[in-house]
Amino acid sequence: MALPNITVAPGLNAIEGGTFGEFIITLDAPAPTGGLIVKFAVAGSSTATANTDYTFGAGNNITSLTANTFTVAAGATTATIRVNAPIDGVFDPNETITLNLTDSVKYSPTSLFNAGNRPMSVTSADINRDGKVDLIVANGYDDITKQVGGVSILYGNGSEGYSSPSFIGNGLSGASAVAVFDFNGDGILDIVTTDSGRDVERNVGKVSVLLGTSTGGFSVSQILSAGPWLKSVAVGDFNGDSKSDLVVTSFDITAPSESPKISIFNIRPVGK
Repeated sequence: MALPNITVAPGLNAIEGGTFGEFIITLDAPAPTGGLIVKFAVAGSSTATANTDYTFGAGNNITSLTANTFTVAAGATTATIRVNAPIDGVFDPNETITLNLTDSVKYSPTSLFNAGNRPMSVTSADINRDGKVDLIVANGYDDITKQVGGVSILYGNGSEGYSSPSFIGNGLSGASAVAVFDFNGDGILDIVTTDSGRDVERNVGKVSVLLGTSTGGFSVSQILSAGPWLKSVAVGDFNGDSKSDLVVTSFDITAPSESPKISIFNIRPVGK
């Protein structure tokens, strides 16, 4: 969910030893659940000194205020920051301060979602093209229960919630890392996963490419061999041919004296 756009404008002027001044904060949509933390910086005239000539205080709908952040209460569309000008015994007329917004970050209470069996890695994308961000999770093989892993997709509802996981087999016994990209250029996102190989071939890991279909499903297109104990995967054009490649990392924990390895694959889906 997109964060609100925020503007700040001067309100009342502060009077030394008298009336509080204020900055007025305006949001174009209500602050989200958990509140909206906004970063700011202050600039002032050459004689305006923080904590001597002025101090800030939390006004309406400000739930927290630090030296460089303030938090707008959940659901609020306006808020104020108070400016106090204490008496300092120095004649310094027409001092000014400017409050500049620098960034905003939303922090929500932790939400827990069932992701599947032994989740190992996660990425996000609009996998079903409905304009909402989904979560794609790599689920590993369970050595104890012998349960096969794969990929689970949690479809976003656009309001910080997600569906129960939909499970997809990746042609392997499990998955240790996952990435999403349109590998065959059909406008539909595809999924690539790695498998550590620990349960089948302890010296060979596997990479599985799953092509997305127009009906929202996925089918295994290629399975590639790589080094043992695959840990991560990334997508990019590494050889400059304008086509997507894969890079995976591997490390054999049974041979710690060996250096970690990187494997690069030029992906050419079947039929392309």
